[in-house]
Amino acid sequence: MMVVYTEKVREHSCNSRNIGEIADPDGVGEVGSPVCGDLIRITMDIDDATETITDIKFKTYSYG
Repeated sequence: MMVVYTEKVREHSCNSRNIGEIADPDGVGEVGSPVCGDLIRITMDIDDATETITDIKFKTYSYG
C-alpha cells in the first residue's frame, strides 16, 4: 500500500516550524522511552486571561 501525503504535510516535513525551546515557559511536556533513548520536549507560553497557547516549540533527542 502506498501512502500519499497532502501538500501541507510535505511542506511541514521539509520546512519544520516551532523548533527550539521557550525561555521560562508556562508549560513543559516531555515524553520518551528509556529503552530506545528517544525524547521529545515541548515548551509553551499560555495567555492566562484567555487560557490559550500563544507560543509553542519542540525539540527532539535521540540517545541511541
